[in-house]
Amino acid sequence: PRSNDLVHLLDRNGIDALRQAERYSEYAPAAGGTFKHQVMVSCITASIELGAKERGWRYIAQHELLARAGSELSIDMDGPLRPDAMFALDMGGKFMVFFLEADRATEPLNTKNVRKSWGRNVAQYRELIGRGLYRKTFTLKAPAVLLNVTIGNTRLDSMTRVVEDAFPGGCAYMLGHACPEFGTYFRPPPVMNLLDVAWQRAGYPPYMIGAN
Repeated sequence: PRSNDLVHLLDRNGIDALRQAERYSEYAPAAGGTFKHQVMVSCITASIELGAKERGWRYIAQHELLARAGSELSIDMDGPLRPDAMFALDMGGKFMVFFLEADRATEPLNTKNVRKSWGRNVAQYRELIGRGLYRKTFTLKAPAVLLNVTIGNTRLDSMTRVVEDAFPGGCAYMLGHACPEFGTYFRPPPVMNLLDVAWQRAGYPPYMIGAN
């Protein structure tokens, strides 16, 4: 329908134009996953970047972090772990690192197979964030959290229970939020306010980004 926004995939000509304008980075997010998944990741990160700008915070993009570390966004955690995105915020001198997983309910919560699942992600992020391995991998000092954005509250509740099973005492650094716009009836939303929402946590009160 003509009322829907149009979203265009960056092709080779666009990449060439960015190179000519010296706006291209080899460390920028690579085109991976389905087109809808890419749009979901872009909407989330762009909304947080624009929201941070409104607050006078500095958004530190993935390519800046990776270029400084000289590292790709792929980590071996008893198997490959590639977050959907990574960025940081300078919130008036308070720094925080964010890893993002955008979930469209296309993968199982748990599986005995080798394929990717949310349960496997939880175990890998427990190593990466919980044990602080990201600090050495990406030469970072700031605390880090995982943002898990999925398509509905039912799915979010199920994913939270997987975290609860892995962390009987609760987990403060795995945050969850539901955005139904990215579900079955996919429609890219306007800029989302993801900085003032209450992100859910297993065994802990909800958390708002930038709160003490």
